[in-house]
Amino acid sequence: MTPAAETAQLWETRDPIGLSLSGLATADVTYLVTSVARDQRPETTFAMESAGWHVTETWEFTSVHVLRYERD
Repeated sequence: MTPAAETAQLWETRDPIGLSLSGLATADVTYLVTSVARDQRPETTFAMESAGWHVTETWEFTSVHVLRYERD
């Protein structure tokens, strides 16, 4: 699995967030940027909350949603 940031792409489309949570082991804050057309907020928030994260802020723009998560 190669994260989107390492492939110079904005969207990670191959792997569900549940497979990537180990990469956040040392993070205290992370952000989700998701397309309005392909809204990943419900399943991502469920996976993040199951791993001890919670949404602290949200922003909605014309074509994207941005959520800020903090570790509990």
